[in-house]
Amino acid sequence: MKMKKIICITMVVCLMFLGCNRESSNDTELMEGEVLIIPSSLYDESTKKLGAHLDMTTGCVEIEYKGNKKCIGVKYETWEGGILKNSTNIFKISIDDGFNGEVSISLKDIVMDNLETSQTTIMTTVISDQNGYSRSRKYIDRYPKSYGSSPCNIIEAFKDTDDNEISIWGFMATDDGTSSVYSQEKSIEATAEKVDWALILKVYFEDKIE
Repeated sequence: MKMKKIICITMVVCLMFLGCNRESSNDTELMEGEVLIIPSSLYDESTKKLGAHLDMTTGCVEIEYKGNKKCIGVKYETWEGGILKNSTNIFKISIDDGFNGEVSISLKDIVMDNLETSQTTIMTTVISDQNGYSRSRKYIDRYPKSYGSSPCNIIEAFKDTDDNEISIWGFMATDDGTSSVYSQEKSIEATAEKVDWALILKVYFEDKIE
């Protein structure tokens, strides 16, 4: 039953982004202050099968930015019962003359000595470009073990501006003991309002690193 619910959630999330209210774009030419978000993956075709054995939930996007902001940062939000409960900056790095790279995330459950899953999850976030990468690892409280869950991966490229906090990935969980199944919404945040627990990863740009 739980597997069926996870599959159902995954299908609905895919539909959500097909109907996303942000205008998708095949035009990769950027105006000043624009950001292009492109779906990507931690695994290429030769390593895709390996992903299922690593016991991690992952997400990745390519980011192209044209503008004069001096840093790019990542933050995460946790939602419970459709309400934003926490917003936390993870880290940020300095950039010069735009940005062309990737932001990726992985969530990995902690298995204790008694083989029970801990209530804490390891969240690893990476910003990378042609010069290398910067990484943060945090321990965050996870959703209840009885919940069914599924990642929200962007499936179409879209543009935004450097004045906004841009949602690039989400992870949704619902109570298996209820009949609630969330449906297609216009944004990751709108979907988070419909589920029992959610994590949202965002990127942002700033004029300076404080």
